[in-house]
Amino acid sequence: MRKFQKDFLSAQSSSDKFYHHGYQRIYPWFLNNLKNENVNVLEIGIDKTESLKFWKGYFKNVNLHGIDIDPNDFHDKSVKIYRVDQSKEKELENFIEEVGVKFDIILDDGSHVPMHQITTIEKLWRALEPSGVYIIEDIETSYWGKSKIYGYKFNSNKYNILGDFESLIDVINSEFSKKKSPNNHLNNIANEVEMVTFAYNSIILVKKDYDNFSSFYDRDYRFEELKNYRTIYKRLQRIVKKIRKYLNKKFRS
Repeated sequence: MRKFQKDFLSAQSSSDKFYHHGYQRIYPWFLNNLKNENVNVLEIGIDKTESLKFWKGYFKNVNLHGIDIDPNDFHDKSVKIYRVDQSKEKELENFIEEVGVKFDIILDDGSHVPMHQITTIEKLWRALEPSGVYIIEDIETSYWGKSKIYGYKFNSNKYNILGDFESLIDVINSEFSKKKSPNNHLNNIANEVEMVTFAYNSIILVKKDYDNFSSFYDRDYRFEELKNYRTIYKRLQRIVKKIRKYLNKKFRS
């Protein structure tokens, strides 16, 4: 175990993020660089507030916010708690307007319902800082099929979030793929995604930083001409193959 993974366990917390999911294997790769910075953190789904206790102990200077459909008391006046139903777009939009904060980290540990997860990132992405980190936990529900959780019924055979996020690979590499849009729920945010990571029971995204790295975005592919040559060559190969197949068939008959 690396030191920054051990450090991730330094705060006292009984959150299942650690004893069950083992997110200490994953999150430090994305969050350790922010540990000593002034950070704004939003967690969706606070349950017994154990993870809020952890974030308070992990980050040196944290402005911590939590939202939940049925929030518990957190006895720390520096932590701001909001009652928000993440299944309702309007409540998410109202939260963004009310809080007026740009977050460095947004973590969705809410209802775990696939459609709620996608709705939440659609609405809250604009509240994420450039180079900010967005984490969706408990993507296991996208494998459940027809099921229910926390009183919500859903059918991930009809919709799960995995395909939408997989499609971001081509958009992130649009310089080569020429695909500017994934044609799904993520259309409005896709061009702002710097990277997407699929990990154990989670998806982690980092937002593009146009202020510092704009020269690397939306540019022409330097090997476009060679790419075209390769495309033409492959087409010619297919044509030659078809001609050979036709001639072999003709001469046999």
